[in-house]
Amino acid sequence: MSDLNQNIFIGGTGRSGTTILSKALNQSNDIYAIPQEIRFITDPDGLISLKHALVSDWSKFHSDLSMERFLRLMDNLKTRYKGRYPNHGISEIVTEEFYESWVKEFSNHFISYKIKDGWAARTNLLNKSLLKIFGKNSFTKIFLEHSYYCNPQSFNNFVKLSGDFVQEFFNQVALLNNAKIIVEHTPSNLIHSDFILEMVPNSKLIHIYRDPRDVLCSYKVQDWGSSQLENNIEWLNDVLSQWKIKKESIAPDQFIEIAFEDLIFSYDSQIKKINDFLGIKSNGKLPTIDLSKHNIGRWKKDLNEKEIFISNNKLKTIINDYGYNS
Repeated sequence: MSDLNQNIFIGGTGRSGTTILSKALNQSNDIYAIPQEIRFITDPDGLISLKHALVSDWSKFHSDLSMERFLRLMDNLKTRYKGRYPNHGISEIVTEEFYESWVKEFSNHFISYKIKDGWAARTNLLNKSLLKIFGKNSFTKIFLEHSYYCNPQSFNNFVKLSGDFVQEFFNQVALLNNAKIIVEHTPSNLIHSDFILEMVPNSKLIHIYRDPRDVLCSYKVQDWGSSQLENNIEWLNDVLSQWKIKKESIAPDQFIEIAFEDLIFSYDSQIKKINDFLGIKSNGKLPTIDLSKHNIGRWKKDLNEKEIFISNNKLKTIINDYGYNS
């Protein structure tokens, strides 16, 4: 497969500026930033979940349901306003024709055959009763679901096939947008960066971080966040602790870390830093995105004295590591 582009994955804790950075980079003539988070690598039932079922934890049963969930995820991500990901419509980015053939070709690497199977997770009381009374025949099979039989995979083979799958998607995006560099900004790229960079080795990672207390304030008002401060502190600590471990195994020339505050207040120097990292020249464009609504320092007014004390205490290591004053 010919790689038409360089892939850049932006990651963070969520609410740390991944979308703003993506939009900023999109202003370069060489770069196309995918407008949606693709999610099919890192989300539950995506490639990482499939890896567990086909590689390290393979069984006929795990791989069957994992493949079904993967295909359902890809179907949900395909069309906007449908299924469990109503705000996503990834087929719009690469064309529906490409999307359908791309997913089918990938899944066919793993699915040896489909069969009407009566194993426990594929049956209900009606199925079991019919099978007990009439046995397994053409009549009772009508009421059974299809099962996917997927062969076990070596780690290296799965990584190769998955890497080709991801690269083919990025190549299509690059081709349709005449771009040399493709940027993708799903926040959880950060904690799965080791798998991503092994799977697509020509890629690089940008970690954008911000004052963790501002992140907490934003978590609290998101529908996926907790209304309890300490729950969000625990989550934030765990994400950045995982990243601290992961980045030890990543080559220094494969990732860069950028402070959200520096991007806002020292835009030109930070964009130059990123361009140098990517090996491209600045085109001199001024930002057309609104950087004024950054909410930097919101924690000073959104958190009360007790919450500030708890946050400073429980986030002490992160605050110190990333150079924020307590």
